[in-house]
Amino acid sequence: MPPAGPNALGAAAHRGVMRSPTTYQEVLQVGYVKSVSGAAGCAMGEPSPDDHGIDVSFEYSDPLAAAGMDPMATLRAQLKTWTGLSPAAAAVASNGTFTYPLKNKNLVKLNYDPPTEHKILILMLIPSLPQDWIASQPDEEVLRVSCYWVNLRGVAPSSSSMDSTTSVTISTKNVFDDVALCDIMQTIRTGGTPR
Repeated sequence: MPPAGPNALGAAAHRGVMRSPTTYQEVLQVGYVKSVSGAAGCAMGEPSPDDHGIDVSFEYSDPLAAAGMDPMATLRAQLKTWTGLSPAAAAVASNGTFTYPLKNKNLVKLNYDPPTEHKILILMLIPSLPQDWIASQPDEEVLRVSCYWVNLRGVAPSSSSMDSTTSVTISTKNVFDDVALCDIMQTIRTGGTPR
């Protein structure tokens, strides 16, 4: 029996048209990242324009910060989506890592060492078809994606060509969720580097 709910038609649903498939993917990722930010108690902004390769910024204030300690932390992030590896395949990746081909023009905006601000890449792995992204049930919404983060500080591009790509290694332990975002922000707030 097919699931009940507004997406029960699956592939037969008459979906809207956007500029390109990546536009749909960007909307999905921004929605997820906003949800994570809210659950982590962070404010999130979207710089406009994003000329410097930064798609979102997070601000965090620790109510339990010791007297005299700055309670604030900020983080910048570049967002990417990828259909080249399924969420299920990433979950069982050998050695707990997988590689993502990041364009060098994007990498050089994230690899400063030392950086003036902490920056990470947030990569969402998604199925190629929009009808496979969400499963709606009366008691829950299931997002069939996986999202990871990586700090690319000091990672050298594979070549001087900005149109070439560098294979960056991402650990499947670095799931990007509200707990991870809280940990990242606490690390930054206390003077550490997210790893």
